[in-house]
Amino acid sequence: MFIRKKRLENGWTQSHVAEKLEVSERFYRSIEAGHKKPSYENIIKIEDLFNLPQRVLFCEDVHKLPDIYKPFINLNFLIQKQV
Repeated sequence: MFIRKKRLENGWTQSHVAEKLEVSERFYRSIEAGHKKPSYENIIKIEDLFNLPQRVLFCEDVHKLPDIYKPFINLNFLIQKQV
């Protein structure tokens, strides 16, 4: 998921994000891996923390996002994926 890429770009550990969201690291890892779904409250916290809409953060393939979301995605990431 794109959320992992953005976390790494920010230099954050899973532990750091979990602390900011006030959830366990194990639960956050499950969210990032796509095994657990965050509550609505946690989705809002995640959007605020990453400053990105959840549709972008939780997508599997950013190339399939509607054009309206493209400005939120790092152009370098898109170029790397096409190579």
